[in-house]
Amino acid sequence: MAYRHIDLETISNDHVRDNSNSVLPTPVPTDVVFGEATPDQRLQCYKLAAAAFGSHLSEADFVDRETFLNDQPLTRNGGCRVWCLYRANAPSTVLSTCRTIRRAILLKDSHGIREEIGYCIVSVVTSTEHRGQGLASLLLHHVAQWLDGPGQAAVSMLYSNREEFYAKNGWVAMPAAEISITGKSSIQHNHDSRIESALEALGDGDITQLCARDVQSLRSHIETVAIAQGDILATILPTAELISLQHARADFVGLKLNGTTPQRKGVRYASKAWLYWHHDFRKQCLYIQRLRTYVKNKSIRIKIIVALFLQACQEAERWGLPRVVTWDLSSDVCEAAKLLGSGSNEGITTREARRKETMSLRWTGGVQLKSAAIAPNEAYAWN
Repeated sequence: MAYRHIDLETISNDHVRDNSNSVLPTPVPTDVVFGEATPDQRLQCYKLAAAAFGSHLSEADFVDRETFLNDQPLTRNGGCRVWCLYRANAPSTVLSTCRTIRRAILLKDSHGIREEIGYCIVSVVTSTEHRGQGLASLLLHHVAQWLDGPGQAAVSMLYSNREEFYAKNGWVAMPAAEISITGKSSIQHNHDSRIESALEALGDGDITQLCARDVQSLRSHIETVAIAQGDILATILPTAELISLQHARADFVGLKLNGTTPQRKGVRYASKAWLYWHHDFRKQCLYIQRLRTYVKNKSIRIKIIVALFLQACQEAERWGLPRVVTWDLSSDVCEAAKLLGSGSNEGITTREARRKETMSLRWTGGVQLKSAAIAPNEAYAWN
């Protein structure tokens, strides 16, 4: 059922704003309807996304992947919704589409801390023959209305290199950097046998317990953070459902492209430090989703992080992925990256660069906040 029929008599020849703070460019087609995709429309939406983002898979495999991903713990029961614009007299003709994926958000302001609902907007695409007509902006305008209403979103985010376009539609970019690790590790080791002997691979069965511990300690830390009047701190909680969605994508694509699925989801040092990773076969890199350490001694902590990153380099080599990428630019990680690229690990190069696809945020109602931050801002939140 359509969410709302677009009344084109209310759209003038100028840009139009409403309380969603998004911009509607005109002219637009005169027979367009916005709604949550029906099962038949979903197929067309997936095919549009396949044409834009699925060069590594056949169209049929890409459609199967999207169907598979929409039946994961995070995405079931409305956790993932597919939205579209379509012709009123031809509902199967999808013009533009995107998806919203729900996640748990922790907000801290001067009044205290609370858990809210957030969404990541993904796979925004318009059919090639209808581009340049303002359809993507129109789609986002109505998605914003849903987010502010039935979706009950405190904040929504998307990842893109088209910051200016999304800023015009209400999503403000938060440019950030990444550390890229390239080259062959030659299976170099950390030179500390005690650390090496305590390392062990993480599998699917380890994720739930580690994520629960991470969320609990992260919440405790956020409670201690001082927030000034008018400022807000948002934390995308690194839940097992969120971490595992990226793993599910890697499993599906790995099976299609290589005939097998990645069994190693990360590595840990005893119970004191760990990281999860995600095999991105489309972008040809291994993303560090999340790094967590509970080691108080800094020099030992840095050595452990180096050892964990070396394991990630070896995993990337195992799958023929030329890069390991982390979005964590904490002082510990930056120091570990310098050590990792030093002469003791010949063949490895580390480089800090601006992210090609940065996070853009929109707060409920399109409100522009004086000061807002996302912490941690790591790759586990990217869907």
